[in-house]
Amino acid sequence: MRDKNFHPLFIVANRSRDPITRLTVGLWLEGSPEKLLEPEQVAFVEVGTSLPPCSRIVIDLRRVFVIYKGGAFDLGNSVAVRDAAISFFDTNAREWERTYGGLREIKESLPSIPRKRFLAYADKYSHNAPHQAEPLRALLNPLPLSDCVDPST
Repeated sequence: MRDKNFHPLFIVANRSRDPITRLTVGLWLEGSPEKLLEPEQVAFVEVGTSLPPCSRIVIDLRRVFVIYKGGAFDLGNSVAVRDAAISFFDTNAREWERTYGGLREIKESLPSIPRKRFLAYADKYSHNAPHQAEPLRALLNPLPLSDCVDPST
């Protein structure tokens, strides 16, 4: 997604009237920092404590960085999300996973294939960008969301 200025964003929304906890956001990105000739890939997983009801987090993907030859470079406007995985717990302590394929409950007897795949990305590319400040900032500063699910309907 892009904002009105065409800046690349990644948004996680909780449209429920209940909070979610142990929110985990994993992204595998590719971008072309201005000062680098080749596209670079980075993967990271950030964990937040909770996301309040009717709120969202907005990650400005331009601020995600890669480490290259000792320097840190923002990915800039040319960021592409190669894959994403989000997991969280609802108020009934049930774990859920959201991927591009949809939302599904994670059960102990059912392995989380997207999560395992994503952790492999993070294992391969996380050395390119440890300790991402922008996703952590977003997780700590949820924004209000106007279109929530009304439980009475």
